[in-house]
Amino acid sequence: MSRVVLILLCLSLAGCAGLRESRVNPLNWFGREDAEASVDVDSLPEKQRELRPLIESLTDVRLERLQGGAVLRVIGTTDRQGYYALALVPRETRSSFDTLIFDARGVPPRAATPRGTTRSREVIMAREFTLPDLRGIREIQVVSATNTRRIRVR
Repeated sequence: MSRVVLILLCLSLAGCAGLRESRVNPLNWFGREDAEASVDVDSLPEKQRELRPLIESLTDVRLERLQGGAVLRVIGTTDRQGYYALALVPRETRSSFDTLIFDARGVPPRAATPRGTTRSREVIMAREFTLPDLRGIREIQVVSATNTRRIRVR
């Protein structure tokens, strides 16, 4: 008897997956968030994209290998606490065809914030690459306001 109940329960739960996208689901009654309505910062014209200033300096740049690609991890410091919307913004121009160049950018806080310790101003940014993205790339450069860090891609 308990096996029959268990089988019926499994079959009924498997059927629930189809209800997720249907009009019967109350979560679908008021519309959905449209992914196309969001603004991709990297697709903005260059004049709009450059509103975020470069962060003050870079302390570490690493390319960490993953299955199927890699993650570029950048640690830097800002001139004061409270930066947000941090990003590694690709430059349109390359120094050569085998080099990628990124600007480390962020939005400073609107209100006055304390400078704080170096540790409290530390920020971390990352960017993911697939293996096809890295094909033919030998070096990645990351630029800040005061320094540039380079890393070799093997």
